[in-house]
Amino acid sequence: MRSEPEQLDEADETRRDETRREQNENTSKSKILRTLKKLMSWSDEIPEEILHGGGNYKVRINWWSGIIGNIYSTLIFELISNSSLKQECEEFLDKYAGTNYWNNCTNRTTKEDIDHANRVVEMVIQDLETNK
Repeated sequence: MRSEPEQLDEADETRRDETRREQNENTSKSKILRTLKKLMSWSDEIPEEILHGGGNYKVRINWWSGIIGNIYSTLIFELISNSSLKQECEEFLDKYAGTNYWNNCTNRTTKEDIDHANRVVEMVIQDLETNK
């Protein structure tokens, strides 16, 4: 049988682990929320020419990478509470996170793509804000 100080040490270690886990989750959640809000401020405009850097447009691969990575993180960290939203995020990632979609040079970002992404991201933001 363990001595009382050893038992307290184990209990303290368990509480510290739980606190660290909560802090990591809160840090991850707040960072993802800030990033998604910042990305949503980018322009929905679709320029005629293909962009090669410059400008905060949602047609840019950088925007899509940010959105995809952060939505993926919400699923990995189990930050989304709504099961239908989880399903929506998984379907979104199935469509846009695969290399087949982006490697096809004929696929330019459409208004429908941006509207779809905006809708999913707005729901994710709302869920994260509601379940702080």
